[in-house]
Amino acid sequence: MGLDITYYKEIELIREPEKVKKVLAEAKKEEKQQEGDKVEEKAEEGKEKDEKREDEGEDEGEDEDEDEEEDYGTDDDEDGHFRLYQEKGYEARSDNLIDGKYKGEYGGSFAAGYRGFFEFRCNLYTAIGGKKWTTDFLYPFPLTTDGEPFAELINMSDCEGFIGPVTSHKLYQDFLKYSKKAEKNLSKYQFEQYLEWQAAFECARQGGVVKFH
Repeated sequence: MGLDITYYKEIELIREPEKVKKVLAEAKKEEKQQEGDKVEEKAEEGKEKDEKREDEGEDEGEDEDEDEEEDYGTDDDEDGHFRLYQEKGYEARSDNLIDGKYKGEYGGSFAAGYRGFFEFRCNLYTAIGGKKWTTDFLYPFPLTTDGEPFAELINMSDCEGFIGPVTSHKLYQDFLKYSKKAEKNLSKYQFEQYLEWQAAFECARQGGVVKFH
């Protein structure tokens, strides 16, 4: 199995992991508790609400094991829904999208491949003016910083993860800006890959996502 890229636009969260729901629920409880503390004349009422919240918290704790095993979508389901999971260390590319099950308008897909993705990034980095980067499948990657041209793609997981709409828009602008230089310095096949990636980010910047899986 290799690395595949699928992209969507105008996506919508339809189901989030239970662990995320718990965090949101706890945040809401804390907010309500703070509001209750500000109103002294309703102290007793606030106390009863706190006790009720504690009971609810115990009930949620009993379901913890089930939450860990919950399936909120594998890759692409028959119903057209899909799962997003961000690889640890690449959260900045999520653009506030959380792990979960989504629906959205399918934009397209292509096979990047583990080796292919690695070599594409090597060639891209060199083509836009970076120092020649070996394609011997050795690490570390070039020292690029988010915000630099193509940095969010060059320093991206080759296993699983996703790039959200804001980062997709930034990368799409990079692809447009360096198109002529890339066409000049890349082979015909490599530039065809370049255009595939450009199309993916053009689609995903419209409220969508580029999914690595």
